[in-house]
Amino acid sequence: MPGSLALKLSKLPFLKPKDSIAVDIGTSSVKIVYLKNAGQKYTVVKWGILPLILSETIESTPEERKSAIVAAIGEFFAREKIVLKNMVTSVSGHQVIVRYVRFPKLTHDELAKTIVFEAEPYIPFDIKEVDVGFHIMGDVVEEGQKKMETILVAAKKEAVQSRLDVFNELGLRLVMVDVDAFALQNAYLASIDPLTEDVVMLVNIGSMITNIAIVEKTISKVVRDIFIAGSVYQGYSADHGM
Repeated sequence: MPGSLALKLSKLPFLKPKDSIAVDIGTSSVKIVYLKNAGQKYTVVKWGILPLILSETIESTPEERKSAIVAAIGEFFAREKIVLKNMVTSVSGHQVIVRYVRFPKLTHDELAKTIVFEAEPYIPFDIKEVDVGFHIMGDVVEEGQKKMETILVAAKKEAVQSRLDVFNELGLRLVMVDVDAFALQNAYLASIDPLTEDVVMLVNIGSMITNIAIVEKTISKVVRDIFIAGSVYQGYSADHGM
């Protein structure tokens, strides 16, 4: 189900370019991968890990962080002579909610039309402040009634907008926003036998957030963001002389 949980951007067309550039905007660096599609295969054309140049002694403002991110991406694109405009990215953290819920049996189109109302009881934010996405996993029977197992995703609009602002300033087109843990999961699923019986845990340790996804027989079972990550381990190592 790669890509199925991406949030459609309300102000932009939902494009699926054959060639795409993925941009992971982290706390201390930006990671970029330029993939070229050929049938069912992807080839890495360009990639880079771009440290963000920020003050180590003074907490940076959102505008300073945005300027550092824009500068890093812009310099990379200029250096590598990249002209492709379609970007994909992802978000995680306190501003993103993922829930595994059971909704009354509906078609995909019916749920798409009513998702805001169906999702509201499960979202701890004002429903007007979030973008909502979903993926129907399959049918179940609960207390004699047909329902459908569904993954529900909600991301604060301000989190999505902060990504949009970066790409807009660079003249790039953001076509898809995913969730970090699902992007990790989708990359794994795209690289394995679709009939695998394995149960795996995928872990992405960033600077401030660790993303965890558990997949059983290619089916998503658990995703979590844990706020213990690389910066904590670095601090522990420094304190203990490691």
